[in-house]
Amino acid sequence: MATFVTGYIIQLYISLGIFLALFAALAPKRSHLEIRILAAVIGLTSVLTVLEGHEFLELPSTIYLGLLFGLNLVLVVSANISSLILKSLNTTWASIGMRAVAAWVAAIGILIFAVNV
Repeated sequence: MATFVTGYIIQLYISLGIFLALFAALAPKRSHLEIRILAAVIGLTSVLTVLEGHEFLELPSTIYLGLLFGLNLVLVVSANISSLILKSLNTTWASIGMRAVAAWVAAIGILIFAVNV
């Protein structure tokens, strides 16, 4: 699939990141199904972005495994850290802080998108 994506996959990847950050900032309480679907879409887009232009199985299989686990590890760790903070600090200011961080990530994503367009 990576051979069919063009240079625009990076803009799509940044746009999905902005959407996800805004999604987290505006409505942080989501069901497990929504979180899994968004994680799968972001994970697939991450792999397609990194493998842009390579033929299928052109690279060794260990590279594919490393990319799959490495890219998705960032998503899992960041989600679990925010979940741990919200569960251990069961206060309104912690929730507001996490939403502010998500809004900040969205703003940085918008700036990066503006530079890449």
